[in-house]
Amino acid sequence: MTRLAGIIIGIIFLVCPGILAQADNSRYINVSGEGEVVADADQVTFSFMIQTRNKDLDAAKDINDQKIEKVKEIFKLYSISNKDVEVSSFTLNPVYDYQDGKVDKVEAFNISRNVRITLNNIEDYEPLVDALIGTEIYNIGGLAYEISDPSALHQQARENALKKAKDKALGMAEFYGLKLGKVLSIEELTRTPYHRPIEYGNAGLNVLVGNVSSESENVFEGRKTIKAHVIVKFELID
Repeated sequence: MTRLAGIIIGIIFLVCPGILAQADNSRYINVSGEGEVVADADQVTFSFMIQTRNKDLDAAKDINDQKIEKVKEIFKLYSISNKDVEVSSFTLNPVYDYQDGKVDKVEAFNISRNVRITLNNIEDYEPLVDALIGTEIYNIGGLAYEISDPSALHQQARENALKKAKDKALGMAEFYGLKLGKVLSIEELTRTPYHRPIEYGNAGLNVLVGNVSSESENVFEGRKTIKAHVIVKFELID
């Protein structure tokens, strides 16, 4: 070993005396935990589309506006306030007539608006859907039962997940005659829920009214499952 190399190694030990020992002797365990809380939902959200079609553009828009006014009247009957309603600007899609593979003329105009509402009285959901169907609105979907203030429930689910992670780590450590030391890190995981459709029937109509989150499997019972997933890193000691 050259004199220069010896000096460099000596400096490393003087500046960072614990690096090599920590790398050789550090012992830890990573465990996952999942906790959940099931609670009664106190509101429901869903969306629908107001669509009209006419050969005349102005007529298509006028008919669409008339439907919106009818929807507003329905909302008043169910005490739905403006803050609980989101209405998109209208989308215009011309329908073309083709001759010999080429556009010959515009056959009609489709106009649509998306509406999403939050309903604070869950019992009003089905009669409200019936009223919307009565105004020839059939594209109803995105049904989800929600909790207006889920923060306390999220915290409870998180604590359940942390407890399960600790219990799992204790059992694994004890199997090898070890104990848990301090917590080295905690990570909370998120995941994208899977959506599946459900059907709502009325007067022989099959209307799609739901992309139901996996967190709300008992959707017509108004229950919501809030889950938390964590990964905890524990130090292992003798």
